[in-house]
Amino acid sequence: MAVSVDDSRTMPKVKPLVTSKNWTYDFLIDANSDLRRALNVTNPPTTFLLDKTGKIVFTHTGYLEGDENELEHKIAELAGK
Repeated sequence: MAVSVDDSRTMPKVKPLVTSKNWTYDFLIDANSDLRRALNVTNPPTTFLLDKTGKIVFTHTGYLEGDENELEHKIAELAGK
């Protein structure tokens, strides 16, 4: 699941971008920044990985090429692989 934290100026661009990328996961918009404040996100993109109980077990801020490898490793750990 992805959550956009775009402001009113850039929010209209979100749906066309998601459609053009053919992303197959749920994509939500945090229009009032409620979730962003609740999770104390100050520097998007921020990735949260949750376990089966909904507990946040991994957080990563920012993005550099290759960061997805660490996330894949954490997901494998959670899956017991």
